[in-house]
Amino acid sequence: MLIQHSSATVNVLEFRNNIVYYTGGVPLTDVDRVITAHSNNIYFGSGGGTVVASRGTNYSATSLGAYEASASGADPMFVDVTGLPTGFGGSYGVNMAPNRDGLRLRAASPGVDRGIALPGSYASSINTIGRPAGGGGWASGAYKLGGQPPSGPTTRG
Repeated sequence: MLIQHSSATVNVLEFRNNIVYYTGGVPLTDVDRVITAHSNNIYFGSGGGTVVASRGTNYSATSLGAYEASASGADPMFVDVTGLPTGFGGSYGVNMAPNRDGLRLRAASPGVDRGIALPGSYASSINTIGRPAGGGGWASGAYKLGGQPPSGPTTRG
């Protein structure tokens, strides 16, 4: 993910509870120092090396704590990185979810229950499971553990 702007004004960009996964290159580059606050993120580059480049400094999985004390450089353990969603099924506000769940976390993922609580507007996950759910905490990433893709018609988007 490259965060760069030339004419846009960004007063606040908080980056929390995310998973940045990249198979080649640097997963996160903040060229213009746009990210104003960040915590509880997972930055994973399958090739090793730099996982975050920010403010003129490169951070690897082993030095990531100097960039973000609550960060992880561990593999997020997605169900199937080749099973990327191609659309959504279900009904908006009821049970809408991606038609493929390859980016859902496995139960042993370091992203399960590692996130921090965010405002209520973020209380639903991409797979329509409320956060937190089942007595657990907030998960990193877009999915909440336990969801399955909905059945029924699929809308490509």
